[in-house]
Amino acid sequence: MIWKLTTAKPFLVGTTLYRGIGPWLMDNQQAGSVISQGEPVGLEAYQHEVLDASQDWNGKTILVMRGGGYGDVLLSVPTLRELKYRWPDCKIIYSTHRKFRCLLDGLAYVDDIAPYPIPVGDFPHDALVWLGGVIEDNPRANEIHACDVIAERAGIEIEDYSIDLPV
Repeated sequence: MIWKLTTAKPFLVGTTLYRGIGPWLMDNQQAGSVISQGEPVGLEAYQHEVLDASQDWNGKTILVMRGGGYGDVLLSVPTLRELKYRWPDCKIIYSTHRKFRCLLDGLAYVDDIAPYPIPVGDFPHDALVWLGGVIEDNPRANEIHACDVIAERAGIEIEDYSIDLPV
């Protein structure tokens, strides 16, 4: 679940201090952490359009959100590549923790990298691919390759499993 949280105070996520009242998009774990630091002003489920692979996403923006870790961000690369292959004129924004940006910097399939949690409104998007819990909470992760599990969440299939990072 993705939450839209508004808070009147700065809050910590890991070792990063976030300032501003938001609202912010974040997962259950992050929202729980922020709530434990002081009462938020507002908390509501984030309503968003899910990526529908039967639509044409050229000229539109797709927001992919995955807080971390390193392996999960790396394993999302084949899905990013396939999204860009299918819709070369779409814009892909990847929201992840600052420490994982280095994995995506210079990657041809990612047009922009957003912070995680992400401030609502700073990165407008037409559809969202939420990768939180895609491996940990998905029984299919025990049956198929992790890259396929991530691709399924995006509603697509992949054939190329290579992870071609810029050097």
